[in-house]
Amino acid sequence: MPTTIRLAPALLALAAAPAWAMAQHCDIAGTLGVERRVAAGDGPNAVVAADFNGDGLQDLASSDAIGDRISVLLATAPARFALPLVLGAGNFPAGLIAADLDGDGHADLAACNISGRDVTVYLGNGDGSFGPERRFSAGRGPVGLAAADVDGDGGVDLVIANRDHDNVSVLIADGEGGYRPQVTFPVGQRPEGMDSGDLNGDGRGDVVVANSLDGDVSVLLGTAEGELASAGRVAVGESPFRVRLADVDGDGHQDLLAPVRGLDAIAVAFGRGDGTFTIAQNFGGGGLGPWSASAADLDGDGRVDLVVANTDSDTIGLLRNVGDRRFSEPVVMSTGSTPRWALAEDLTGDGRAEVITANRASDDLSVFINRCTPCAADLDGDGELSIFDFLAFQNLFDRHSPVADFDNDGALTIFDFLVFQNAFDAGC
Repeated sequence: MPTTIRLAPALLALAAAPAWAMAQHCDIAGTLGVERRVAAGDGPNAVVAADFNGDGLQDLASSDAIGDRISVLLATAPARFALPLVLGAGNFPAGLIAADLDGDGHADLAACNISGRDVTVYLGNGDGSFGPERRFSAGRGPVGLAAADVDGDGGVDLVIANRDHDNVSVLIADGEGGYRPQVTFPVGQRPEGMDSGDLNGDGRGDVVVANSLDGDVSVLLGTAEGELASAGRVAVGESPFRVRLADVDGDGHQDLLAPVRGLDAIAVAFGRGDGTFTIAQNFGGGGLGPWSASAADLDGDGRVDLVVANTDSDTIGLLRNVGDRRFSEPVVMSTGSTPRWALAEDLTGDGRAEVITANRASDDLSVFINRCTPCAADLDGDGELSIFDFLAFQNLFDRHSPVADFDNDGALTIFDFLVFQNAFDAGC
């Protein structure tokens, strides 16, 4: 437990403190703190974040391919986790999602089982526990999984990429927490990863699927009948294994991000808002064998940056968005062994995204705390330094948040307050 400090005297002394304007963003090279490892199961293949027990803290879950299970890591404090709660899964679980599948307001889990030809679903009880495992049939080699309201009826449907059938399965929600039998739709050769979003603004869920042998991504648009209509393919380069959707240019349309293992790059194709995309541009991923990507504003400049997990070099590459649909050369950081999944998610509640990777060969997760404050002492993010930043520091300290660790020693003590005071006095 950290040392208890109270700031009332300091707050009284600062009642008339001046304010300084915030005028810069963080250097992306120093945005993420030192890597911290969190134990997972055997062979974590993917990682997701959600509040599974309703305590306001973001928890994590991983699909553990070698261990045939799902590990749920409940947060004990911001970005601090208890030992995993183990849920059984099918044979070789790969793709994983966390979403409210049954509409009860609680986060649920679903994983597709590559060798089991099915999907495992666990409905959350809202207190960190889950109901009994349920299985639903998919195709052969189900590896990619997405949640999407394909038919626009308000239910959360499941879409699965079947690697050995060259198709995707759509499981329409039946309104009672279950799913109707699968209906399949063809895609390219050896589909792997997938993601979902509304690509054409019609209120229905659409999906993109990475075709690893064809070097492209299939675009499928949801219809009112619960079917998927092909909107063509986007060429990205040799061996794309995952694909992600995010609005990286800020125009309100979902863009396509596909790590391209054969080129050691990440392909970015910009969405037009009608289900079509521009020709993909390739940017260096900062390592070998890029496998997965995520997107978030890491450096506080209002633009969405990229994170690439490089599975063959045990690294992540951070690509700063410099505007005009361009990205900087990657900043490289080491991870655990064989990172197969990158996730950018706010774990500390300060509005800034942390980076998490699922490391398949070292059986753990790498967690990098986002320490970006363009003005280090502006903890309430209003662009000014005032008494309210001291209140924000006190709140972070009391919550045991690593953001309050201003001296970066891994513990919360009076020295963190002194370093914060110095940052406040230095201004912006």
